[in-house]
Amino acid sequence: MAMNFHSTILKKFSLIYAFFKESITREDGMIMLNRPNITPNTFKMILEYIYVGEIDLTNQCSRLFN
Repeated sequence: MAMNFHSTILKKFSLIYAFFKESITREDGMIMLNRPNITPNTFKMILEYIYVGEIDLTNQCSRLFN
C-alpha cells in the first residue's frame, strides 16, 4: 500500500524515525517503508498522531488490527 507523507515530519519525531530507519529504502524517488508487523491502517494512525498531535481511538480496534 502506498501513502504520502513528508519524511521531514517523520524525522522530526526522532524516536519514531529511529524505530523505522532500518525499514526505510528509496525506490524511484519514493521512500519505501517495509514493516510487516505494522499494518497500513496502523501506520496511518501513527501519521495522524504525528501531524495532528492527538488521536481518537474510540471504536478503532478494527482499524488497528485489520
